[in-house]
Amino acid sequence: MILNVQKLKKSYSQGLNKLEIINDLNLELEKGSTLAILGQSGSGKSTLLSLLSGLDQPDDGKIILDGMDLGRLGESELTDLRAKKIGIIFQNFHLLPHLSALENVALSLEILKMDKPFEVAKKWLSRVGLSSREDHFPDQLSGGEKQRVAIARALSISPDLILADEPSGSLDEETGDKVMDLIFGLVREENSTLILVTHNKELAKNCEKTVHLNGGKLVES
Repeated sequence: MILNVQKLKKSYSQGLNKLEIINDLNLELEKGSTLAILGQSGSGKSTLLSLLSGLDQPDDGKIILDGMDLGRLGESELTDLRAKKIGIIFQNFHLLPHLSALENVALSLEILKMDKPFEVAKKWLSRVGLSSREDHFPDQLSGGEKQRVAIARALSISPDLILADEPSGSLDEETGDKVMDLIFGLVREENSTLILVTHNKELAKNCEKTVHLNGGKLVES
């Protein structure tokens, strides 16, 4: 099992009220599986991904990734775990504007002190069809191209877990379909574990399993 989530809870204060976002949530995922999480806006989908990635801390419960309890890790250890084991694909790309496409992909590999980071980055840009755009900066790329760079960056570290937060949400339908086909194809090739957060029921059908986030819990479709 690659991911084991037990009785996860997360709430926020809203004035005098306590707003429960995640409530006794449980989840188990085997390596190589794909899961879609559907939910209305404000249901807590992005909050859940933040918890799973260690970017936010739960009020209670456990998140165990590849045998490691995230709650027992310090901030530097969490940063190291994210860098090595978790690939995140955001809706809004989050590319560094002053770096080229190649440099954006290579940066995380350099931080991890991996061998030949630029060669690995070149390989991944080729796999997402952007060999000719290596030296272009984000403001010289289309939305679909930016997302392809983000995909290459996320997968280049060979992560145990890929978290995709509405990865086609800011793209037009045709471009979004192509980007999602690319993600699913690469996930299959790499035998990666994918959690896809989306509001698109048709897109969710590409995953092996679909659940709804409702009332702070995951409910099977």
